[in-house]
Amino acid sequence: MNRTDVTHRHPRSPSRSCAWLAAWLVVGCYDPAKSDAEGGDTAEETSGATDPSGATDPSGATDPSGATDPSDGTSPPMPSTGLTTSADDSTSDGGDTTQSESDSSTGEVVDTTAPQILSISPNDGQGGVPSDVAIVITFDEPMDEAATVAALDAADLGPFSATWSDGGATLTIEPNAPLAYAEGTDPADVTALEYVFAIGTEATDVAGNALGAEAVWSFFTARRITMTLGFDASLTGAVLANGALNTGAGGDALAGDGSDNIARRGFFALVLDDVPADAEVESASFVAQQQLTLGTPFVTLGTLGIHHITADALDGDAFAAAALADLGVFSNSAVDGQRSADIAASLGADLEAGRMRSQYRVQFGNATDGDSSTDRTRFASPAVGSLVYRIE
Repeated sequence: MNRTDVTHRHPRSPSRSCAWLAAWLVVGCYDPAKSDAEGGDTAEETSGATDPSGATDPSGATDPSGATDPSDGTSPPMPSTGLTTSADDSTSDGGDTTQSESDSSTGEVVDTTAPQILSISPNDGQGGVPSDVAIVITFDEPMDEAATVAALDAADLGPFSATWSDGGATLTIEPNAPLAYAEGTDPADVTALEYVFAIGTEATDVAGNALGAEAVWSFFTARRITMTLGFDASLTGAVLANGALNTGAGGDALAGDGSDNIARRGFFALVLDDVPADAEVESASFVAQQQLTLGTPFVTLGTLGIHHITADALDGDAFAAAALADLGVFSNSAVDGQRSADIAASLGADLEAGRMRSQYRVQFGNATDGDSSTDRTRFASPAVGSLVYRIE
């Protein structure tokens, strides 16, 4: 830290001012009134003659202030401390409260002010902190980097790397391994993990001034919740291109065409009622068991894709609804087995939009092959939705 210091100097001695008048006075500084009263004429005494510098002989001459100096007739200069003080740091009664000093011969400022912490991120007590957090500490001045890092008590963080920026005023701490999360299946039963961090008074600025007091703070990593999502049966099934609900196949979702050459599309709706609105989705998947494929849908109708949609009912509007997102291929084989899709982004978008359902539609690239035979594939109920999310 830099200060602009002002040096306070003592006023010139009155007796030396008198000496400057020697050019007009026959002898050096004297008091004519006092000489007359004592009957002595010091101007005629050789012992009182002045030398070229204006100093009088130690015959008892006095300076105008009335103080007698038996050595040279002048009052001695005030002793110098060799220190200067800041005008801003002087008290009204002349007391010196400065926190910096300087050598009057060099003007070099000496920093004696304790460094302060301006901010720390994450904030003290903050929750929901991600496992790859970087801790940033900002000081009000450049610090002694080695002393400050050595003053860290970061056992909770494990091994970490420390980097400096802003000329040594900002310290960034990055744990070498991700911090842990508290995990479970029910948020009510999971308590967040606390990480405590401190900087001791061994931390100093570049001038060697110690941190005024130990700084201690903590934060909490997010809780990781894994859950299985239920399905809304009223929004799960199949719809024909004419808007009719497909009532066959046990009401399961299916896709393809029938002997009537009308296209079918399948629908799934995951229930989000038990997912907190502020949940941060880490991963989500949708898994369905494909079975009982009839005809040659993967030959004549192409691949089966999956789209993210929103619909209020299983009807013609749901069949034709524009996709919110195309999630790619859901199946390209007639072989029975599980089919899955990554729905993390779509489900996250539903939560952000405040939707209580996350809905998906499966459909072939071609609506029908027009051969008046059934070409379709079916998915058994119930399908499975899995979600992993983080919450504060």
